[in-house]
Amino acid sequence: MDDKPVTEERFWQIIEQSWSKVAPEVQQARRNLLHNAVSELDCQNLLNALKEVVLVYEDQIDDLRKPQLIEFDKILERKLFDIDREDIHKKHGGTVERFLFARSFIVLAGMEYYDAVIDDPCRVIPKLEAEEMSRSAKLYYYHKYDEEMPGTDISIETFSNKAGWPK
Repeated sequence: MDDKPVTEERFWQIIEQSWSKVAPEVQQARRNLLHNAVSELDCQNLLNALKEVVLVYEDQIDDLRKPQLIEFDKILERKLFDIDREDIHKKHGGTVERFLFARSFIVLAGMEYYDAVIDDPCRVIPKLEAEEMSRSAKLYYYHKYDEEMPGTDISIETFSNKAGWPK
C-alpha cells in the first residue's frame, strides 16, 4: 500500500489496470467502443470479461487506505453523476434502475470511452452494464473499516443531476 492521493489521473489508471488481464479479443472489443464499431460478438466478449475486470478492479481498490478509498469514491460518484443525463438515458433505453448500471459500465470502460459518451450519447451500447462497480468502493470501505463511508453531496441515483434532466 502507498499513501499517494487518488487523483483523477490515478482513478483512471486504476480503471485501465482493471482491463490488463483480459484476452486480446476483449481488448479489441474495447477499442471498437472508441471507434463506434461494436459488434454483437464484441458486446458478448465485453460482458463475458466483466467478472474478471471487476475482480482486478476490486483487488486494486482493496489496496487503498481509508482516505484514498474515500477520494476514489468521490471521483467515481462525480463521474456517475456527470453522465446522469436524459440524452444518455434515452440512448440506453433501459429502466431507470438499470441506467445506473449502464453508467457504471461507461466509467469502467475507461476515460476515452467515458469522454466519447459525454461528447456523443449515441456511443452508448444499451446492453453493456456493470452493476458491481457502482457501489463497490463503499462496500470495501464498510468491510475493511466496519463503518459506513462518509457521505458526500453527490448522488449517483438516476435523476440526481438536475442539469442533465432539463424537463
